[in-house]
Amino acid sequence: MTTKEDNKKARVLRRSITHSKGGACVHCGWNKEISVLHFHHLDAQKKVCPIPRLCKDVVIGFCPIQVLLVEADKCDLLCPTCDAYLDWQERNEQK
Repeated sequence: MTTKEDNKKARVLRRSITHSKGGACVHCGWNKEISVLHFHHLDAQKKVCPIPRLCKDVVIGFCPIQVLLVEADKCDLLCPTCDAYLDWQERNEQK
């Protein structure tokens, strides 16, 4: 069970990973608030776990940080609008 302090540490870790990926949407450049940027997996078939979940797992000692870093490398950083649009495109291409 995670504590409030664990959740805070996970948010700080997520922000750090977000900064390391450029801190802005790779499609439109939006960077007003990095905490709302999404990690969009380039290949959904290779997705192990969502980045926010892995941040919590690292903080509580459930998995090593290397797992988080490898997973983050599989992602582009997107604003919510671009992420929703790409998700929509991917769903419609599969039809």
